[in-house]
Amino acid sequence: MKRVLKFQTSKNGYVFFEDGELVFEVSKTDLQFDVKKFYIAFFADDKDYSDIELQNMLSTDKEATRIFSCTEQLIKDIVKRLAEELNENSDDDKIVESLV
Repeated sequence: MKRVLKFQTSKNGYVFFEDGELVFEVSKTDLQFDVKKFYIAFFADDKDYSDIELQNMLSTDKEATRIFSCTEQLIKDIVKRLAEELNENSDDDKIVESLV
């Protein structure tokens, strides 16, 4: 099922909302990226990461667009790496099955 996350601004930072609920925020004051919160927002608890659509609602804001682009690229890289890991593990399973 496709997950749609909207990138917007809040009083304190840049945020991603999913179904109207805040799932991840980057503070405007220090632009720190909390890796644990990022993981929980996008990948934890068996969340479907295979079909994520990020919508930049702040496309006219240059700083916001940089934050959005970095986050989007990071998600793409992680999804690609997870897919590679799944394929490698799948191949390992096939090898083990052929030996049994």
